Amino acid sequence: MDGSSSNPPAPRAVTPSQGSAASDEAVEAASISSGTAPSEPDTITCLATGRNEGELQLVDAPAAGATAPNGANGGSSPLPPDASAPTDEAAPSKTGAVAAGATAIADGAMDKPSWDAVVNSVVKLDAVHCKYDAALPWQRKKSHHTSSSGFVVPGRRLLTNAHSVEHYIDVKVKRQNSDVRYPVRVLAIGFECDLALLTVDDDAFWEGLVPLSPGPLPELQDEVVVVGYPIGGDTISVSSGVVSRREMSDYRHTSNRLLTVQIDAAVNAGNSGGPALNKDYQVSGIAFQVLSRAQGIGYIIPWEGVVDHFLTDVAVHKAYTGFCAVGFRWTKIENAHMRVYKQLKEGEDKGVLVEAVDATTPAAGVLLPGDVVTAIDGTTITSAGTVPFRKRGGARIDLEYIFSGKQVGDHLTMEVVRDGTTRTLSYELVSSRMSARMVPAREFRRKPEYIIVGGLVFVALTRTYLSAQFGHNFYHSAPTKLVHLYNTARKEAVDDQVVILSHVLASAPLNQGYEHYTNMRLVQLNGVPVRSVRQLAELIDGTEEEVTGQSASTAEKAEQAAGDAAEASVDASPAASPPPPPSGFLVFGMDKDKMIVLKKAAALEATPGILRKLDISAADARSVGPLPEMLDADVEPGAATSKKGAKTPKGSVESAEEGQSQPAEVGSINQETGVKPGPPDEGLKA
Repeated sequence: MDGSSSNPPAPRAVTPSQGSAASDEAVEAASISSGTAPSEPDTITCLATGRNEGELQLVDAPAAGATAPNGANGGSSPLPPDASAPTDEAAPSKTGAVAAGATAIADGAMDKPSWDAVVNSVVKLDAVHCKYDAALPWQRKKSHHTSSSGFVVPGRRLLTNAHSVEHYIDVKVKRQNSDVRYPVRVLAIGFECDLALLTVDDDAFWEGLVPLSPGPLPELQDEVVVVGYPIGGDTISVSSGVVSRREMSDYRHTSNRLLTVQIDAAVNAGNSGGPALNKDYQVSGIAFQVLSRAQGIGYIIPWEGVVDHFLTDVAVHKAYTGFCAVGFRWTKIENAHMRVYKQLKEGEDKGVLVEAVDATTPAAGVLLPGDVVTAIDGTTITSAGTVPFRKRGGARIDLEYIFSGKQVGDHLTMEVVRDGTTRTLSYELVSSRMSARMVPAREFRRKPEYIIVGGLVFVALTRTYLSAQFGHNFYHSAPTKLVHLYNTARKEAVDDQVVILSHVLASAPLNQGYEHYTNMRLVQLNGVPVRSVRQLAELIDGTEEEVTGQSASTAEKAEQAAGDAAEASVDASPAASPPPPPSGFLVFGMDKDKMIVLKKAAALEATPGILRKLDISAADARSVGPLPEMLDADVEPGAATSKKGAKTPKGSVESAEEGQSQPAEVGSINQETGVKPGPPDEGLKA
């Protein structure tokens, strides 16, 4: 949800150290508020060793080559304690009972462990990452190695950062004072919260290890000790400091806005995923990013409110489904004239204005633009968009704090003023992956979607693509049209994408005259609006009637939308409609009224030869729809390039990350599978 309040520069994920250096793509993960060009905020570095991510840097990121089972480890014990404590203001969560059952250690149930036992449970992760090249999506970039930290939690599991295992090919772990490295399986990846749950199958690894227990949200000036394996040596390192700030802020990995704790303890590349301990040796949070243009400003992911949400989600849904999308964008109502116009009571400091409602969420059927939200789950919202910070005296925090405590499937109840009348509304919350943002800040599908036909390379526009083509400073170097789409394009349906012609693999005479076409938006094919790469592939593969929009097909939704628009137009008439294209042609309608015309048979026949000239496998002519649940290396030719990919029902999750066979997330909403081992593109790696 977008607020209008200005926020301090988001930290950068700490980059991995060289030798275990994360690729320079980490810079891409810098958090950028949607709709505004990034200022030049202080850089936040990812703590994974060896990599700088721009403003925010991830501390460190290991890559894993093992695939993980769906969600929790089979037969494993419940997740760590305090798995989900609902906020005082929050309405009862339907997952509350399960969350309570996920608490493995009740307060006071365990004596304070020894320091040696705690340190022994902090491990070093070594990962090899290899991501796809968004500009040439059929091939991978050079692999790179990173090292980061992790620690033991109940259920024979390890916690670390998501950026430590994104794009992983192989992940290994070793204990303190040991040279033995054990293969790791990735159980779940939560990109929004930058967390990953891992396990090791070898029983020898677990001998003598004690799970660390969670601690409460630390208070200001509380002392914390950060333990991990940062750059500068191979043995464990300990640094201490105090808590200096607690607030909602951007997570560099995906620019999601969640609760963070700022500390002044030394946090360096390689610390990513390591625990920050309180005086009772409980885990207050997990190191994940630092502010690079400042001294002594590091950030930890608090256990209370974020880590417990992630663990409860996996326990309840047997997969990672994500944090919730509130479904609307809001702005403050501080102007007295606006408050009078909206018929708000004089002297009351409450209410935020709903600017837009996401058509892809249940909020679309309940809220209206122009509504004023005055309370959520019984908690009053001020005109500045803040709510009481529970159990923190008079402290206040951004209203996203309430949403972040909800699980997918919970209901949100709000008090709304509409036309001067106060009413109570409620709707179900869905995953933030259902966001109406057309161009995602991060692509969670491991292999980008694309299709090559007649040498024309069509891809889905993502931030990863923009960074690959124009650099991390793409706001200033990319075409204005693409930057505008990145900032403002909103979905009407869950699977909507901005499809662009990336470039042309020239092959005269077929593509003569089109060789220089690049980075242009594809608007329609043979008069049918193009809404996604998958739909484009289905139109190209369809019959003549389907391609020209004359029969019901997978493009039915787009055709219907076009028909509705025509009917709504006062001037619409059969005479005003453009004639259908001649039979046997592919007429690509581009932006700026450009047009590309190819004979369909000639284009399809020439495609294999064009690919062969460039040493591109014929099996790499496209990657559309959900990927098989296995590593790319294990995919049989054509397995990921079927002509008609099975449709993903709304509300379900695509098998977005490849990685070893991991089940698609059940209950997740679109674009990513948090449980699959293959992470997204532009991440800050640690």
